[in-house]
Amino acid sequence: MGIDDLIDNILGSDTGSEREGDACFWLDVAGASAQEISDIGDVFELHPLTVEDMDHENPRDKIDVFGDYVSTGYLANGGVVPPYTKEVPLSGLVNFPPYIVYAILDEITDQLSPEIVAIEQRVDAIDELVLILSHNEHENMLRQMGEQRRRILTTWQSTHPKIEVVETLVHMLSSRVWAMQSGLAEEVSQYLGDVHGHLTAAVGSCSRAEAVLSRSHSNYLAKISLELSRATFDSNSTTERWTMLGTIVVPINIVTSFLGVNLKVPGQDRDDTLNFFIVMACMVIYASATLAFWRWRQII
Repeated sequence: MGIDDLIDNILGSDTGSEREGDACFWLDVAGASAQEISDIGDVFELHPLTVEDMDHENPRDKIDVFGDYVSTGYLANGGVVPPYTKEVPLSGLVNFPPYIVYAILDEITDQLSPEIVAIEQRVDAIDELVLILSHNEHENMLRQMGEQRRRILTTWQSTHPKIEVVETLVHMLSSRVWAMQSGLAEEVSQYLGDVHGHLTAAVGSCSRAEAVLSRSHSNYLAKISLELSRATFDSNSTTERWTMLGTIVVPINIVTSFLGVNLKVPGQDRDDTLNFFIVMACMVIYASATLAFWRWRQII
């Protein structure tokens, strides 16, 4: 069945019957071509901007009011709207157009909950682990932070515009358009208020997760800075100790080198060990004086 036949069957134009003014029907169009979308716009006398939005490859959350109808864009996760399985509170709401809109918006909004919970759990885990992870796990932690920031931004971008859509719908229900069905309109307004609350909570969760992640990132950088400072201090301390050792050993090594050459040195003709002990005493005195000087200057 083509799009024209489908519309004719819905509107009852093929039988010449007229639909009642308060009748409600649902037209589900998926994968329509540009020409079919144009035909739908002609049949329902839609504004060109509405037709353009219907044919847009990258739709977004928005709501536009055109005379006697409202064009609403409310993106679902993955582009799929799940079936509405909740019980209808009032029988009169089944054919009440705003309630049908609420049912769709409610199911799409519920799709956000698992993603929000997953983000909160992951961010809390990062916040707990950032200060206790080993040095080898730092690279993985930085990657996790980047992924969560991207998820938070994506979720926020898909949630925040929906708040304006719901607020506009609630405002419209309080207008004179639904004055004849004020009871049903008030009921749907309360349900839309619940959707608005979920969206506001989702945006708040994204803001909280971003704040926690920013704090974790600051703590992570502080930890890295401390570890680098500690490593630099340890390296400098090691270099300083080797320098001190060289300062003591090198002069002594020079003296012993002179005593070991094949040249005549003072005291060479003596048969006792006095010269040996004199040289050893000089080495000990030099080393002790050097260490005492370093301690006096608080170098060690």
